[in-house]
Amino acid sequence: MVEDDPKVREVLLNQLSSLGYAVTAVESGQAAVERLKSGAAFELMLTDVVMPGISGPSLAAEVKQTWPGIKVLFMSGYSKNAAVAHGRVPPGIRILSKPFRKIDLATRVREELDGA
Repeated sequence: MVEDDPKVREVLLNQLSSLGYAVTAVESGQAAVERLKSGAAFELMLTDVVMPGISGPSLAAEVKQTWPGIKVLFMSGYSKNAAVAHGRVPPGIRILSKPFRKIDLATRVREELDGA
């Protein structure tokens, strides 16, 4: 999970862990790439769209080049329409809009892992 806000990162880590997921939380796109390079296997990357340094969509594109099997779920404080309109994400990208409830997080993570 890639989230630059430490409070949001902690809440998400706790929520995902309580749902039974093994979670690695990092604060930046660069930290995510370094963690992936360490050889750990990941099925899903949950990433914020807007972050300092590399954006979530740019991070996803970079990660997919080296690890094509990893699934990506984006989250954003922007609505999907606003994110697309402002050029933050391309059309067709699925976004979990913040704030969201734990049930919404659980549902979307499961959908991404199951390929729904």
